[in-house]
Amino acid sequence: MTLPGRLVALAALALFLAGCPGPDGVPPEVAITSPSDLDTVTGIIAVAARATDNDRVAEVRLLVDGVLHSTDSAGDNGRYEFGLNSAALDPESLHALACVAADRAGNRDTSAVVRVFARTGTHHSGTVVADETWQAAGNPHVIEGELAVCALLRLEPGVEVQFRPGAALVVGSGGAGALRAAGTAAARIRFTANRLAPAPGDWDRLAFLSPPVRDSNLLRYCTVEFGGSSGAMVFADRAGLVVESCSLSEAAGDGIAAADSGLARLEDTDIRRCGGFPVRLDPMDVPVVGAANRFEDNSPDAVAVNPGAVNRNTRWERLPWPYCQLGFTSIAGPANPTLTIAPGCSLFFAESAGVRVGVGQPGALAASGATSFIYLGPLADEWQGIEFWSFCDPVRASLRNCHVHRAGANGLGAVLLYGSAAVTGCRVTESRSNGLNCSGAGFSQFLANEVSGSDSFPLVVSAGAVGTLGTDNRLTGNNRDTVAVIAGRVTITAQWRNLGVPYLVLGEVAVGSGSNPTLAIDNGACLVFEQEAALVVGRDSFGALSCHGTPDSITFTARNPRPGGWRGIRLYGDAVSTTLDRCRLLYGGWDGLGILYVRQSVPTITNNEVGWSSTSCVLLWDTPLDPDRLRDENWLHDWNPDYEDVEEGP
Repeated sequence: MTLPGRLVALAALALFLAGCPGPDGVPPEVAITSPSDLDTVTGIIAVAARATDNDRVAEVRLLVDGVLHSTDSAGDNGRYEFGLNSAALDPESLHALACVAADRAGNRDTSAVVRVFARTGTHHSGTVVADETWQAAGNPHVIEGELAVCALLRLEPGVEVQFRPGAALVVGSGGAGALRAAGTAAARIRFTANRLAPAPGDWDRLAFLSPPVRDSNLLRYCTVEFGGSSGAMVFADRAGLVVESCSLSEAAGDGIAAADSGLARLEDTDIRRCGGFPVRLDPMDVPVVGAANRFEDNSPDAVAVNPGAVNRNTRWERLPWPYCQLGFTSIAGPANPTLTIAPGCSLFFAESAGVRVGVGQPGALAASGATSFIYLGPLADEWQGIEFWSFCDPVRASLRNCHVHRAGANGLGAVLLYGSAAVTGCRVTESRSNGLNCSGAGFSQFLANEVSGSDSFPLVVSAGAVGTLGTDNRLTGNNRDTVAVIAGRVTITAQWRNLGVPYLVLGEVAVGSGSNPTLAIDNGACLVFEQEAALVVGRDSFGALSCHGTPDSITFTARNPRPGGWRGIRLYGDAVSTTLDRCRLLYGGWDGLGILYVRQSVPTITNNEVGWSSTSCVLLWDTPLDPDRLRDENWLHDWNPDYEDVEEGP
C-alpha cells in the first residue's frame, strides 16, 4: 500500500474509534420514594424505589440495617418495589432502609438512608376464653406459641395475623370454640409468618378441632401463607369449616387437610406452591370441593382422598384436577350407599390404595364413563384394585367405560368380584397380576371389554360364573391368553362362549343341581385342562351337557398335551339329554377311566375325535350304548395298546 493509501486508512480508523463509546463509567441513580424518613410502620409494608441509568438498571437491592433483604431485577418503568415485614424487626425502634442500584457495567449507587419506626402491634398467647374481636387498628396481631381459642374469635377485615416460628392458632383445643375471619375483596385478612424473609413452614397451622360455637368457622377473603411446619397449613376436624375466596400459598405440606366433615365448603379459592396436596379430605367430604377453585404448582395439583368409608350416597364430580386416593375407600353401610363417579373423572391410587365395595354391609360403586371415559390408575407404579365383595348391590354396582390401569398389586387381580357387578365397555390394562378375578356369583353383565398387558390371565372365573361372560370381549396380549376356570359347580343353565382364547380348567367342574341345569359350550371353544381336572355331569344331581361343534369343532384337551394329561369327561346316571357332537377329546385318561367315561347314562355321542388316551378312548359302565356304533360314528385313535378303544364295564 502506498503512503497516501496508508494515511487514508489511518484517518478512517481514527474517525471510527472516535465515534465508538468507551467503557460505561456512569453509575445509576436510585432513591427510596416510600416510606418517608421517620415514618412509623407496622406489619407488612411496601418499600418503593426509583432507579435510572444512562444504559439500563440491572438490579436494585434493599438493605435493612445494612443487611441484604431482597433483590428486584425486573422493575416497572424505573419503579422497584419490595415487601418488608416490619413486625419482624425489633419493635419500638428505628431501622435504616437503603437501596443499592447496579447497571450492566457494574456501576453502583446507594440511596439516601430512610429511617422507619417499627411499631409493636398486638401480641397474643395462651387461651382465648371469652369472645374477642381483633381489629385492623391493632395490626399486626402476633401469635407466640399455641393460641387456643375456646370461645368465638372474630377477625375484622384488614386484620393481619403473624406467627412466630412454630406458632399455631388452634380453635376448639380444650373447649368449644369458633373462628370467623370474614375479610372483603378490598380488605383481606392475612395469616403469615413473623419473618423478614419468610419461607414455607415458618409457622405451624390454623387448626379447627371441634364443632363451632354459635357461629360457623369461616375463612373468607383471607390470605394464608408460609405455614405448615407440622403438616397441613389449615387443618379441620369435625369443624364444618367454610373456605371462600381465599388464597393459600407456600405451605410446607398440604394446603388444607380435613377429617370427619371438617370442611363444609371450599369455593373460589387459590391454592398454590404447596409442598403437598392443595387439599386432603375424607371420601364422603370430596363433594365440598367446588370446580371454581384454582390449584397451581402444588405437589401435586390433585384432590387427595384419605383412607375411609362411604356410608351414605356420595357423588364425586369431574374436577379440573384428578383425585388421588391414599388408601382404601370402603363403600358399605346399613343404608346401602352408592359412591357415584362422574364421567371424565381421573382417579390415581397409591400403591396400598384401592376401593372395596360391600364388605359386611351392602353398598355399590357406580362408575359410568358413558359420555367420557373414567380413568383409574397408579399414583406411582401400581395399586391394589377395585373389589366387589359379597354384600355389594348387584343392581347398582358397575364399571362402565372405565380404564383400569396397572392395578393388581394384591396378586389376585385388578378387579376382584366376590359378589356380582356389571363390567361393560371397560379397558383393563397392564395388571400386575390377573386382569379380572371373579370367584363369586359372577357378573351381572360382562360385555365389550378389553383386557391386555396383564402379568398373568386376563380373567380368572369360578366355574359357576363362566356363564355370566358376555360377548364382544377382547382378551389377548396378556402374559397368559387364557381364561382360568376355578374348580366348582354349575348349578344353573349356562353358556360358555367362544371368547377367542382358550379356557384353562384348573380342577373339577361339576354340572348338576335340583334345577337340572344344562351347560352349553359354543362351537369353536377350546377347553384346556390341568392334569387333575375333569368335566363331570350328573354324578349326584341332574344336569346336562350340550356340545354342538358346528361349524367349528369344540376342543377338550390337556395343558400338557400328552396321553393322560387330564382326567376327561365323566357322564353319570343323572346326566340327561346330553350331547357331544363334532368335538375333539384329546390327551385324557389320567385316572384310568378313559377320555370319555359314561356310567348309567345314555348320551348322544356322534362325529367326535377321541385320541391319545393313556387308557381306552371310551369307558362304558352299565349303559346300553353300543361300542361298535360308537366306533362307527366317531373317530377313535391312538389309545394305550394295553386297552381297547372302547372298554366295557359290568
